Amino acid sequence: MQRERTALLSLLLMLVGLLILCYPTIGSFINGFTQTRAIVNYCGRVDELTATEKAALWQAAENYNAALRQNPAAFDEPNLIPGYKDCLDPEKTGIMGYVDIPKLRLKLPIYHGTSAPVLQIGAGHLAGSALPTGGLGNHTVISAHSGLPTARLFTDLPKLKKGDDFCLHVLDKKLTYRVIQIQKVTPKHSESLRCQPGKDYCTLFTCTPYGINTHRLLVTGERLPDQAAGVKDKKAGLEWPPWLTGYLKLGAAFAALAANIILIIKQVYLLHGQKRGGLQHGKGGCGEKTE
Repeated sequence: MQRERTALLSLLLMLVGLLILCYPTIGSFINGFTQTRAIVNYCGRVDELTATEKAALWQAAENYNAALRQNPAAFDEPNLIPGYKDCLDPEKTGIMGYVDIPKLRLKLPIYHGTSAPVLQIGAGHLAGSALPTGGLGNHTVISAHSGLPTARLFTDLPKLKKGDDFCLHVLDKKLTYRVIQIQKVTPKHSESLRCQPGKDYCTLFTCTPYGINTHRLLVTGERLPDQAAGVKDKKAGLEWPPWLTGYLKLGAAFAALAANIILIIKQVYLLHGQKRGGLQHGKGGCGEKTE
């Protein structure tokens, strides 16, 4: 009995250990699936909109950006300009589009604002920066966490280099930016995130270094003409799909877990069988003595 209890305890400890080891992989897979589903739902909703509805949403966002340019103080106090959360939200879920970084094989939904709940599930648009419509004098800022154990988000953002491209998909439009500047600044230095006359910028923004977060990594891209942006998209389509990588990792984790469970259960049954055999042999010996 003692050996069986020890074996069962070993099984439980093994299960706990394997679950702890698999937790980041499983959590990352679940978050990745949730992000992909959010993007698919967003695209489906956009497809259902009429051309008139899309044009109205786009015009409202451009009007908002025009108001931002006329009132620079709104960068620090976004509430000075009303209607932010109503802009570019066809689903009424807070999603205004998604960011696509081909080099990182990463796509994330973009939500309104950068609240803690938003940054746990995707990227957030920095309120006070331009809405993602492009155009001279606009500077859109997209923020996401890095280094989370259960979500990739902007963890790989430091891998981007000058000359790399990333895209913003908003309604039925695609805005492509090429990285022109990468800098690390303290939280107080946000001047480079403001709109600049005659420039069409988008900055991807995350905390750095991992776990310390004393600085901010700013990856700034300048918008490309639509024709110049199309060449790299074909290459990006040949890359290994990130969702397939997630499936393979999850499958491998569960296979390892199942194999260990089967092995331990088999050992428990062997021990139990040996004990039963020993007891039956012992009973036979006692019977012979009584005769």
